[in-house]
Amino acid sequence: MSDTDLLAKRVRRCEVVDLDLIDEVVEMRACLRAVYECLAKMQRRLPPASTTAEADPMEILMNPPWHVNEATGNVLPPPFGFDVEQRGLAAFRMRLKQLSEEQRAEVLKAQQRHSKRAEILRKREAERKAKREKTGKGLPDRE
Repeated sequence: MSDTDLLAKRVRRCEVVDLDLIDEVVEMRACLRAVYECLAKMQRRLPPASTTAEADPMEILMNPPWHVNEATGNVLPPPFGFDVEQRGLAAFRMRLKQLSEEQRAEVLKAQQRHSKRAEILRKREAERKAKREKTGKGLPDRE
């Protein structure tokens, strides 16, 4: 077995592991989105007197003081599919509107990067499987 065959095998194994990890990250992001939705509902039921004058609990969650990312204008991208038009997110919507087009595009890219990577890897896996079936040989799935 040559070194190039070994390298191709290792690259494929890494990509399969990436795909597994991406699936787990997507599940975690779905859970995070559910937490955000739950917090948004709970925040609507809090009496206004219990919130701070600067921001309500949802705004503190959406605009954490520790998040620093110049590409997104220091705005933490919400989970993909999270409705930012909900009541209680006015300050977050205002911050999003103040971003430049490039920064808004970066926020959207950050929301979708895991699903796009998974799509690329699944397509590559399907191509490899088709190639193996066509030629009758190829890299084994796992040893």
